Amino acid sequence: MASTRVTTQPTTEFITLVQAKNYLRLDQTADDDYVGDIIKRARHQCELMTGYALYTQTLLSVVETDPYQFGPFSGIHSTQLRITLPYAPVQSIAHLFYESDSNVWTEQVDLTVFNIDYDDLPCSIILGTGQRLDAKMTPEGVFRFKVAYVAGFTAVEGAPPNIIQAMYMYLNVYYSNRDNAAEEATACNLLMQERIWQ
Repeated sequence: MASTRVTTQPTTEFITLVQAKNYLRLDQTADDDYVGDIIKRARHQCELMTGYALYTQTLLSVVETDPYQFGPFSGIHSTQLRITLPYAPVQSIAHLFYESDSNVWTEQVDLTVFNIDYDDLPCSIILGTGQRLDAKMTPEGVFRFKVAYVAGFTAVEGAPPNIIQAMYMYLNVYYSNRDNAAEEATACNLLMQERIWQ
């Protein structure tokens, strides 16, 4: 299980205001602010459904690991730890913390003890051979990690075309302000084809 929040929003969007207005066949400027808002809503919906961060952003994820892969003890040894981040593509890991006691977070300063597969979808952080962390199992029976990382595509060309098309479809649904179940369902189907399954 993971919970994620965006700590630094993207500075730009895949779909510009001009592109959105062209798609929606809008000439007036009266709705520019609203169209800008629904561009963000459409991106956010696509990110939630697929697990892709669609433009460079900084995320903070709290990831709970499956305790059965480690065994009922304190501390985690190499070959036993795999942290899977919920959003991709990951560009870099800024910080990694592990819960060393109930609600006490300890930063793992040396990230070289991990093998990080940035090309894996989703990104995997694996404790290196011979390494150990002093993480403790929480009262809820899980190991918990907090990871700050940068994820997202750096250009529109890198994103799957189905996601871009679904964003346009969501724009139309949101702008029309009506329940267009057929178009929303089609957008959902496109996104499910691109979902990063964990």
